[in-house]
Amino acid sequence: MGINFTRKDEIEADRVGIQTLAKAGFDPNAMAAFFQRMQDVLSTGAGGDNVPSLLQTHPVTTMRISDAKARAGALIAAQKLRPSGTVMDLQQWQQHTAPIAFVKDPASLLDAPKPGPLDTYNLMRERVRVLAGDATREATWYGSNLQTRPAFDTPANHYGYALALTRSGRGTLAVAQLQPLLRTAPDNLVLKLALADAELQAGQRAAALAIYQDLNVQSPRNRAVALAYAKALTAGGDKAQASLAASLLRPLLDDASEPEIYSTYARASDAAGDHVRAGEAFADASYYSGRPFDAMEQLQRLLKRDDLDYYARARIQGRISELTPLLLELRKRKIETKDSPDSGQQVQPFGLCLEPSCRATAPASAWRFD
Repeated sequence: MGINFTRKDEIEADRVGIQTLAKAGFDPNAMAAFFQRMQDVLSTGAGGDNVPSLLQTHPVTTMRISDAKARAGALIAAQKLRPSGTVMDLQQWQQHTAPIAFVKDPASLLDAPKPGPLDTYNLMRERVRVLAGDATREATWYGSNLQTRPAFDTPANHYGYALALTRSGRGTLAVAQLQPLLRTAPDNLVLKLALADAELQAGQRAAALAIYQDLNVQSPRNRAVALAYAKALTAGGDKAQASLAASLLRPLLDDASEPEIYSTYARASDAAGDHVRAGEAFADASYYSGRPFDAMEQLQRLLKRDDLDYYARARIQGRISELTPLLLELRKRKIETKDSPDSGQQVQPFGLCLEPSCRATAPASAWRFD
């Protein structure tokens, strides 16, 4: 979908971003360096057909890179002009750190302790590294560095190694990496969740379910725990376990927008025998995946079932009513989505016109794809 921001707005956003970096203690040249990397991806064709949408909607130009470097240089020069040893008082610090106004005492950040080796930040950094890369390649990289570089031998890197092993189908080896970490931090939720995933991958389903259950008791409504637990219950489980999986995820649907939560809930509901709820959830998963036309088509088919009760039919018709104006607006503005209909397809009501004056008279259940 298009974004109604001009180049002037983007320049202003770059300026504020560079100032924020500098005020937070980061190198203001980092933004220009990042822009250069973005441009390199496009100029070398390294992205192929999978160029990130960020590069498509926020094009990087030589002028933008030069402007970022110039602004960074001006900030660095201004910092050098400050008298040596000058220290800002609390009021000055607060004025210069507006982006972090939620901190009651911003000056306390100056002496904040650095994250420890098992700090959540360090663990999440390695998790992002593994999830964003090829699991087999990442496992080889971790394993090689842990053997040859003493400084690399940290709890966070062992955690990253375990994740890569699990994702590449070597759960037993992952368990061996995680167990020593859990002996030093037995209550760490991140490590325990990783251990449960590794046990499940290694074929120790009962042990994994026991860990998931314990984590769910400790942290009810935790999305990561509920999602992993529900997947484990549904995969290879019976109807009762699938029903339990659906009940774990149902409370999360009220404010969720992640397609994975809806698709997992749909599979659990289907395995539990609630095929109507499963169909609704699959449609929502399509919608949150950026496929609103596909979602509408699924809801239309679902509405034709002859086993719908009054409440199910009302829910589905209500969802169709919500989607109808959105699809009309998308077609009116010619905004493309992942599932935009072909030029020969149109979203239209049976025997009704598409003019604004007609839309209010079209019953929600009448919309279909030709």
